Amino acid sequence: NTYLVRISRYSLEADIENEFSFVRLSDIHGKIRFINGALSKIINRLSPDFVVFTGDLSSRRKQLDRVLKELSRLK
Repeated sequence: NTYLVRISRYSLEADIENEFSFVRLSDIHGKIRFINGALSKIINRLSPDFVVFTGDLSSRRKQLDRVLKELSRLK
């Protein structure tokens, strides 16, 4: 089980006019509260332009409503 959200930062060089930022979430498996805070608060503090989900949001169907409610708090 994951008890702490790990934030890794990467910069990519590209020939574009405007900079933008992504947050990528992967395999949270129904977990929305961590030692370092609630998932939506952690992401909102980063103030990304885009949020991308690349893994399992929940392990069980009964977790999905709670996860989607937390994700609806993203700004």
